Amino acid sequence: MDLSCIISSGDFELYVLGMLPPDEGYKIAQLALLFPEIQEELDRISASLVGVAGGAAAVPAPSVKEGLMERLRNLKREEDESDVPVVPIHTGRHLHVAEEQTDPGVVPMQPPHRTGKVQFWLPAAALIGVLLSLGGVIFLANKNRDYRNEVVGLQQSMRSLNRQVVTLQRENLASGQMLQMMQSDVYKKIKLSAVPGKRDALAQLFWNTQTKEVFISPVSLPAAPQGKQYQLWAIVDGKPVDGGMLGSAQTSLQQMKTFERAEAFAITLEQAGGSPVPTMEAMWVMGIV
Repeated sequence: MDLSCIISSGDFELYVLGMLPPDEGYKIAQLALLFPEIQEELDRISASLVGVAGGAAAVPAPSVKEGLMERLRNLKREEDESDVPVVPIHTGRHLHVAEEQTDPGVVPMQPPHRTGKVQFWLPAAALIGVLLSLGGVIFLANKNRDYRNEVVGLQQSMRSLNRQVVTLQRENLASGQMLQMMQSDVYKKIKLSAVPGKRDALAQLFWNTQTKEVFISPVSLPAAPQGKQYQLWAIVDGKPVDGGMLGSAQTSLQQMKTFERAEAFAITLEQAGGSPVPTMEAMWVMGIV
């Protein structure tokens, strides 16, 4: 099994954060039991997330953030309500002087420092930072997963294009080979014309007079039905001899069996895999040498 594709899929980060669907999370848990490499990768991701969280012991639930923000709003409201003007305090014997001038001996009272609130704000800010960091990790994991899916789609498209290029190259090669055969005096050209009832059927056969190799091009044969296949026959001494099965009606040029001599050639439509004797009523084309 290719573990590298599974490890790099981006699902492990979501699994550690508890955000995978139950069925996918169960599969990853089973793989971790079977493969130590996967368990090590899960441990590494978990340790990395703990480091990002600044040593947080656990990932807070969404309700913790909501409760925290509500508490901060209450503290801010209490602070605003407690900020009232401070009235200087005078002693009784200087009351009449305070009515005329400011007594330099009177010191206004200052509100006490709210150290408790400041200490509360620090862990609250740290917790908000943890939540933002985890959100960034989740976002990056999802983007990474999307990018990998796009790469897989592009790779599949490239493979499909490569197959099409190979097919075109083979067809061009076959067309060039057939052109050389038509121009060469070494090859005997035999036209296989449609038999009665098989209108517009046509095939071209090339017989090498030196090597006795036989090539055939199904110029105009309809596609064989499901479970059927075209079969070439050579008439030797008045008897039909199997010449091989045609791959498909769309193939431009195919090499068949070799014949030292023959009086005629014909093509029939038989069951897939061929027949030991030709089905005469299923004959499509025939040509005399």
